[in-house]
Amino acid sequence: LRNETALNQELSWKFPRIQEALPIRVVAVHMCQDRSMYNSFFAFIMMAFDSFTRIRIKSHCGSHDEVVSSLRGYGIPPESLPLSAEGRITDLEEYRQDLILQRARERLQHPRRSRIHVPCMFDVLFGKGTPYQIHPGNIRFRSMVAEQQKKYENSGRGEKLQVSLGIIDNIIESGGMFLKSDGGSWISVDYATAQKKVSATFRTLRMRRKESQDSN
Repeated sequence: LRNETALNQELSWKFPRIQEALPIRVVAVHMCQDRSMYNSFFAFIMMAFDSFTRIRIKSHCGSHDEVVSSLRGYGIPPESLPLSAEGRITDLEEYRQDLILQRARERLQHPRRSRIHVPCMFDVLFGKGTPYQIHPGNIRFRSMVAEQQKKYENSGRGEKLQVSLGIIDNIIESGGMFLKSDGGSWISVDYATAQKKVSATFRTLRMRRKESQDSN
């Protein structure tokens, strides 16, 4: 009983902080548990959330099979969760990769928005500094430019443009976008602006290679 009380006291201040980490757009938050005693506790804790988030929190209580059955009622198939048939956590990294690919597929299936609140790992972000340099989409973008560097340098002006546009198309076809910060959100740039970034990245790579060769 003492352990349960300590756990409740710890959750009472940690649980509401989940709201601070939630995405801007929330469809639903499903909380699964195997102890009915937590039902009244969760009802109390949910009062700490704002009304927008509160109505989107769904609680599921029971055995693994009962919870899975309840989730099915919301259109969540059990095979989409990183859980074994016994309810044990399986490969979380594979689950994360599946979510990333799912987001890319959804982008390709629906009309592109001109404004994005949360960039995905396939997006190329405009900006300077470490946060932009280490963004997965920017790392992937620089790798693509490096792979085409030799072809780009050996091409004429018109061919250089085609190489640049090929990289842009590759980014877009994989579900990515070229985004520029607009305060609290991101806006999609046009082809001409994206092409300038590609060309600038080629020039930067050329200068760095030259500096490396001169230092050796």
